[in-house]
Amino acid sequence: LSRGSKASLSVIASAFPMIAVLPFENLGNPDDEYFADGMTEEITSRLVGIAGLGVISRTSAMQYKSSDKSLSQIGKELGVNYVLEGSIRWSNTGGRPRVRITPRLIRVSDDRNMWADNYEREMMEVFAVQEDIATKIAAQLDLTLLESDRKELAVRPTTDSRAYDYYLKGISGVRRLDWSLPALAAASANLDSAVMIDPSFALAYAVKSRANTMLAWIEPAGSYQKVARESFEKALQLQPNLSYGHMAAGIFYNLTETDYDSAMTALNLAS
Repeated sequence: LSRGSKASLSVIASAFPMIAVLPFENLGNPDDEYFADGMTEEITSRLVGIAGLGVISRTSAMQYKSSDKSLSQIGKELGVNYVLEGSIRWSNTGGRPRVRITPRLIRVSDDRNMWADNYEREMMEVFAVQEDIATKIAAQLDLTLLESDRKELAVRPTTDSRAYDYYLKGISGVRRLDWSLPALAAASANLDSAVMIDPSFALAYAVKSRANTMLAWIEPAGSYQKVARESFEKALQLQPNLSYGHMAAGIFYNLTETDYDSAMTALNLAS
């Protein structure tokens, strides 16, 4: 699920323009693949917060990573009107992390390039880039941003570049499709580092809860369930309206406690 994931496409496809954010291509070191995947996730999440825009889930879009299918074929399979694709290069030369992001918005019906840009920024300016990408896409699709949308897009989850880097490594691990114990344990360790560096990083606590909920589902005898509960509770203590925190709580109740009433309550708060 995406942070604040929208309703199913069968319900909203006729009412809202639908967009899929395809995995951005990593143009840097192969070890930086997590960064491209994490930034794709973050851009997707920003778009999810725009009223009147239907966003295909990250999981559905992820299957087209490195795909040789045409955009028209991908658009037809996903049932979308638009596709956002692009590339990312991350470098840490001289101890000053910089990011180059090149997004492209394409209309599926005629393969028309609706909008493109090239951003080159220091690491902690990526939040402004994510906000600008979402704002420009809304403008291209003639969507009026509500004041609540603008406030959501302006949110900066952390002010520490090291914490954000660990967070991106963490969400990349959580988003893996194999749900292996080593991958999830590594993701949880990265998220531990993120919240250790920035104890006010609510979003990292929420994702840490997700990682440990999945670990508890794989290995019920461990202490993962306790950590998962403490993590989403901490996330919501720091940021009571954090949709991803409520989503983490809903997944926790569903997978580890089979408390479906509490799960539905939490997931409704996340929507």
